[in-house]
Amino acid sequence: MAGFDNPGPSSVRPYRRQVRFAAGRWPVLDRRTSDLRYVRLHGDRELYASGYTPAALDAWAERCQAWMAGGEDVVVYFDNDAKGYAPHDAIGLLERLDWTAKDLVGL
Repeated sequence: MAGFDNPGPSSVRPYRRQVRFAAGRWPVLDRRTSDLRYVRLHGDRELYASGYTPAALDAWAERCQAWMAGGEDVVVYFDNDAKGYAPHDAIGLLERLDWTAKDLVGL
């Protein structure tokens, strides 16, 4: 049966979506269901209000690199914006992936 813990073909695959949630108390679903990996990061320790440590960003960069090496497109959305951490964390992740702003032009 398809559901939150088991997204089936009828709920995810036809729409090119990958379900992944990550933040302290939220469940983490890590199943490849398409060629698009969509990651929402809500805060490393406190929901919406904490930034990510260098070690946590390193770990996410490793995951992203592995997914991309496996042929997946990866989209990461930082939603930890209550105290302004999101843009800083996004830049930190991009730096770890050796991306710059010019790499994002035209995406």
